[in-house]
Amino acid sequence: MQPGAETDDAIMEVKLDPLMHTGEKFVLFLHQSLNYTGTEQWSEPGPWSRYMIKDGNVYSLDIIYPDRFDTFLRSTRVNGIQLSDFTTTVSTLS
Repeated sequence: MQPGAETDDAIMEVKLDPLMHTGEKFVLFLHQSLNYTGTEQWSEPGPWSRYMIKDGNVYSLDIIYPDRFDTFLRSTRVNGIQLSDFTTTVSTLS
């Protein structure tokens, strides 16, 4: 679940966690945990674990929303790497 909401009249969102919209594509790095009932769930730990895909290239959110992030995501910055190269690089890190 993502904090925030969008209605016909207003948008409410956390500055460092922009809302995802229908039709947008992302690579998400999810964290597995147990929820309060003891059942397994997958969650996104924050904007540093979400990368947007545009025209087959991958971008970190500080590139997509430069006005929202300054140095917060610098260590995980990705600027237009082809999706296939991104997934290859990530798979070699695990």
